[in-house]
Amino acid sequence: TSRWAVLIGGDSEIRNRDKDHPGLYGRVQQSFLRAYNRLALNGNPPEFFEVASVDSTLAQPRLLWAANGLIHGGEVAGRYGIYNIVLGTTHETLPREGTPADTLDRLDLAGLARNIEEIARILAAVGDQETQVGDIDAVADQRGLSLRRVIPADYSYIHPRFRNDTAEGAMTMGRHRGSSIPNLPVPGAVVMASLEDPWNRVFWPHNKFPAFDPFLLAMTDQNGTYALGGLPKEDSAQPVAFAARFDERGTIVEVSDMPSRQTLRTRLNMLRVHPGFYLMSPAFWPDQAFVFDAIGNANLGRDTSERGFVRTEDGVVTFFLEEKVSHAKIFNVRSAVGLNNADTGPAADAMRASLGRGFPIDGNWLGIRPAFQGAGDLWRLNEARLALLRSKDIVNSSNEELHGRVQDLIRAAGESERALHAESLAAAGLLSAQPVYETSRTTMDDLVAAVLILLALCIPFAFALERLLIGSTIIYKQVVWFAAFFLATFAVLYLSHPAFAVAQTPIIIFLGFTVVVLSCLVIFILMQKFETELKLLQGMTNTVHVADISRFNTVMAAMSMGISTMRRRPLRTALTAITIVLLTFTILVFASFDTRRGIVRLFAAPSPDYAGVLYHPPSWGTLNPDYVDLIRARWDGQADVATRHWVCPEFPKDPDFVAALADGSNPVTVKGILGIDPRELRHRADLRALLQIEDPEAIRDRVFLTEAVAELLGVKPGDRVLVKGIPLEVGPLVDATRFTALVDMDNTSIIPIDYAQMQETGVKSTGAADDLLTQQVNWANLPTDSVVVMSDENCARAGGKVSVVHLYTADSAAAARIAEEYARMMDRTPIMATRQDGVYRHILGTVVAASGAGDLLFPVLLGALVIFGTMLGSVADREKEIYTFSALGLAPPHVASLFFSEAMVYSVLGGMGGYLLAQGSMKILTILAAYGLVQVPEINYSSTNAIVTILIVMATVLVSAIYPAIQASKSANPGLLRSWRPPPPQGDVHEVVFPFTVSAYDLTGVVSFLKEHFDHFSDTGLGAFMARNTRMVRHPDGALGLQAYLALAPFDLGVTELFDLRSAPSEIPGIDEVRIRLERKSGQPGDWIRLNRNLFHNLRTQFLLWRSIPKDAMEHYRQQTLVHLKQNHV
Repeated sequence: TSRWAVLIGGDSEIRNRDKDHPGLYGRVQQSFLRAYNRLALNGNPPEFFEVASVDSTLAQPRLLWAANGLIHGGEVAGRYGIYNIVLGTTHETLPREGTPADTLDRLDLAGLARNIEEIARILAAVGDQETQVGDIDAVADQRGLSLRRVIPADYSYIHPRFRNDTAEGAMTMGRHRGSSIPNLPVPGAVVMASLEDPWNRVFWPHNKFPAFDPFLLAMTDQNGTYALGGLPKEDSAQPVAFAARFDERGTIVEVSDMPSRQTLRTRLNMLRVHPGFYLMSPAFWPDQAFVFDAIGNANLGRDTSERGFVRTEDGVVTFFLEEKVSHAKIFNVRSAVGLNNADTGPAADAMRASLGRGFPIDGNWLGIRPAFQGAGDLWRLNEARLALLRSKDIVNSSNEELHGRVQDLIRAAGESERALHAESLAAAGLLSAQPVYETSRTTMDDLVAAVLILLALCIPFAFALERLLIGSTIIYKQVVWFAAFFLATFAVLYLSHPAFAVAQTPIIIFLGFTVVVLSCLVIFILMQKFETELKLLQGMTNTVHVADISRFNTVMAAMSMGISTMRRRPLRTALTAITIVLLTFTILVFASFDTRRGIVRLFAAPSPDYAGVLYHPPSWGTLNPDYVDLIRARWDGQADVATRHWVCPEFPKDPDFVAALADGSNPVTVKGILGIDPRELRHRADLRALLQIEDPEAIRDRVFLTEAVAELLGVKPGDRVLVKGIPLEVGPLVDATRFTALVDMDNTSIIPIDYAQMQETGVKSTGAADDLLTQQVNWANLPTDSVVVMSDENCARAGGKVSVVHLYTADSAAAARIAEEYARMMDRTPIMATRQDGVYRHILGTVVAASGAGDLLFPVLLGALVIFGTMLGSVADREKEIYTFSALGLAPPHVASLFFSEAMVYSVLGGMGGYLLAQGSMKILTILAAYGLVQVPEINYSSTNAIVTILIVMATVLVSAIYPAIQASKSANPGLLRSWRPPPPQGDVHEVVFPFTVSAYDLTGVVSFLKEHFDHFSDTGLGAFMARNTRMVRHPDGALGLQAYLALAPFDLGVTELFDLRSAPSEIPGIDEVRIRLERKSGQPGDWIRLNRNLFHNLRTQFLLWRSIPKDAMEHYRQQTLVHLKQNHV
């Protein structure tokens, strides 16, 4: 328009958004307002000045008065927190900006001269306010223009120095020919410092123009040094560096490497390069692509690579690679694929050939069609992997189906005569091949992981076989036979398991397993050594007070005893083992536990009065324009593709925009614009009713306002208004209530989302792939009276972005078909579509299928009963042995562990043996099938199948042994109490009768034995307790005792007590019982009771050890007590 205003803000990335805050511009606005009022009082006000830009009548100081992408020279000052404004015309659209039509003859020179004259008058009045307000500092002085507290005082400046005839500072250093060390200064190089690292995400924090990025430029001098300034130290994102040297023809010959991106302030290392680029196929929002050396497959674009420079931005992968790299590959399954693997070569080398030979660096990169190239390359890579899996009889029908559909898309793209349609089919093929790639790679990785677990099970399997079948008593023979069984098992796995065929170097699997086993062994040895050193510190390495008993030794002893019993009953052991082996074999052959991919449907809402498909990002956001073109081109002719553009605040600091009358007067702030495609109105009677129009084309030159907005503007239907500079006619007024209630097929409002409010309140979507199917997030919509409606074309001109895509079809059958095709193209992303019975979410999801599992219930139950009967019979047969074990001192839990150990042996033998039987049978059947004698059954070797099968068998065996083990423990101790429990304390005193009796003669030695044990803990913080003032006493009744002051571990709880042990006559003459009295001195009562359990366990161990020491040692301790009592005259 002809009106001009004070414009605050801008869209440049250079602006410091923390320091240059629009809310601090009040004093500047007041200065201009005073100047305008002064001119108005003098009868000479600027006619076309927009007073609303300075009088604070509007909600925000920063409003979009100008066109999108406002970038001006004053924003450099804004980076330093200094006020910067633009005096410019309002409601501009700048349709010829940056085009060849932007010529001088098209400028409105008369209007420009008129505005310049008014600007000059108002600036003169602004500068002459000393006589008006008596404060020249209000405007003319920098302290008034900007707040000094927000101007950064310390900025980073890079400047070279010359000291001692040597140049110092930030430098660009190249390499001599044939050298890998950068020590050659590079003069004349252009250094670019980007203030923000390029990124790829759904929202952009600015109105970014394609291929335009803010940066600072400098050129190196003859010493290779350069100077740059204005780099704030407090910025969270450090500047990103790039340097290039050009030859006389303008060709880049040297660039900085990837590590130099973060070393702008110190040094940029250069290398001689060949340039190249690769266009990216349309995708939703692509990730960063990687560039590889075609020969060694080295990633040349990683952050630490010194062999090139790679950058992905604006749909283009730009790279500069060192001169010795002749061919390059581009790969990231989520962004760009360029392998050049069209010639697969011999079948034997198909896997290696599928990795591609790359593209010549000096080739014609523009001649590559990225969608066709990427789809074909990825399909051939998937085909090579799937063929390898098929050769090992590993077939996932769902993945094969997806793979076949990708081939159909590629074939259809090659046959299509419409260029854009063919391109969209090829791009869809590339997107549809991504889940096939991920599934096939996951399957191959799982095979390797599974064989490592199977190799781990080979160790107990080989040990059990040696003990059962050989049972040698010579350690050397045990080791030899163990190694023989292990190598035999490994040989069967090597010949039959597909993981060794999948791995390019199969020996790596065995080496990896060996490393894990040896690492565990080393850790075990180190822990044993650590415990030994701890005991050495305690002085307990050579003492009878140490019980050389460990749980590992107990388990091994129990397993050895269990295996000995199994060897004594060979027939029953053989039959039981064969039963478990056949059980494993049955589950493995007749059931398939595998991961399936397919279209999952979930009811979302009742059917609307139209048929179609709806897509928007699960967490909302905007859509890549190239991606929208892909959708439109693929289903052109099958559905009416309609887009919705939104203009809405995306970040909390984003400004509102201004709508005004046709002459630019009476501005009103508006937050959002809803752009509707006229094609959508043809199918949506509810939208036509909302807008009160019958002809869908009527929306093209109209804007639809709510009654509240129309009242603020002072307009009625038929009037002309300006919305973001676009002149439009006001259509029928929109009913705000109906506008709020109107929803799409997925029950979401058609009103744009208020992203800024959602970010301020911290509401986030999980975004997890597995949750997208049922994800429901309550997003906040913009206020109804702050949104206007126009056509999507005009909304795009106003800066709107595509946020919703509709594909309207003739019927629900077509909608369901398109939704499934769409879902296969968008992995793990919900696609809404109408069906005959309602609206459904369609998603290409993962379903864990267990085919044949129901038929295996009875075989598993039968196997469990067999094990249960075998173990229960073993308890009855070994009843006398159980009594013997109990008499020898084995506790009931130890007796139960004997049977669990036996069950564990059965589980390992059955699980691993059944798996090896299935593997061996499969190998034999494969050989026979080659001669047409048999048909090979489908057995899946994936990790899910193998590990779940073995776990089922082992769990079945162990569960079946629970009841027999309990019965065995009851036979060992017919009573109800399985362990001794001390009585509860009385206040701070705990008196117990210890469950041990000793003769009056032995008690004399026991006292010295326990005193020696307590003395070991007198000066250390290690162990269950710390003892002080330990002494033997004789009570007045002649009973011997032991007293000490104890601190119980952990010592940070502060639990201390007085310990008093004494003997007392029992019911049996000549036998004394042991009484213990504990008196709490500090610590919490609960901690005191709990920690005393450890003390009682320690004392119980010492009494057990007393019974195991030789008689000479007992007599030695008895003499020590007598000597001590005689010396102390106790």
